[in-house]
Amino acid sequence: GKLFYGLHVDNGRVKDEGDFRLKTCLRVLVDKFNLSMIISPTQSIVFRDIDPKDKDEIESIMREHGLMSIEEVDPLARLAMACPALPLCGLAQTEAERRMPSYVERMRSVLNSMNLNDEEILMRMTGCPNGCA
Repeated sequence: GKLFYGLHVDNGRVKDEGDFRLKTCLRVLVDKFNLSMIISPTQSIVFRDIDPKDKDEIESIMREHGLMSIEEVDPLARLAMACPALPLCGLAQTEAERRMPSYVERMRSVLNSMNLNDEEILMRMTGCPNGCA
């Protein structure tokens, strides 16, 4: 049969930034393997219909582009989602997407200090009262 692969994308933002080259990686994977993608409700990506013989090469390409496997992603980051807020949304009153990573780090620190390392907490952050996230 065919395989699926879930790829975490912080706040659904597909970009190349330094050694993290998600946008380029997606282009390479689609061009080379003709993979179909599904956007998940948490704004991550699910690749579908992967030929089992291609699995190792796909994972290698992802590592070369600075992507982490789902097992390497902090569960707090994996379950966190923020709206784009400023400067992309005209309704936003503050930043959410840019603040979420530091908030996740602070929450991880607090949980670790309380010996709650394995807790998984779903977090949503919005930049206005509309609550899109």
